[in-house]
Parts: sequence; structure tokens; C-alpha cells
Amino acid sequence: MQPERIHMALPHDYLVGTVPLIVGVALVVVLIAAVAVGRRVRRRQPPPERSPQPRASSWRTRREHDAGSTDEHG
Repeated sequence: MQPERIHMALPHDYLVGTVPLIVGVALVVVLIAAVAVGRRVRRRQPPPERSPQPRASSWRTRREHDAGSTDEHG
């Protein structure tokens, strides 16, 4: 009488954990490199102009609040 053989779906168990690990490490390296390149490119660009921005319609100045103004700015 011969013992039954069990056939596994994947004969190389070490590939189950090693391949995702290598892919994950490569992905992390690519993301770190992308952030480093992006920071370097952004550092070389001139800063944006600091021009006055239009007021949003959702707030009032302190003077308007104290005066009880109900004007909408939108």
C-alpha cells in the first residue's frame, strides 16, 4: 500500500512571500524617488506672486460684524 501524494497548487512556497515583498520594496523605492524628484523640481520654480486675493463671500470683516452689517459679499 502506497501513501497518497498531495499535490500543492504552488510547488515553490518561497515565491508566495518573496515576490510580493520584492514588488512592495520596489514600489516604495519608486514612490520615494518620485517625491524626491518632485521636491527638487518644485524648489527650482520661482515662488508664486503674492498679489491680493479677492475676498470670499462667506465672511465679514470685524468692522462689518461690529456694525451689524448684513450685506452679502457674493
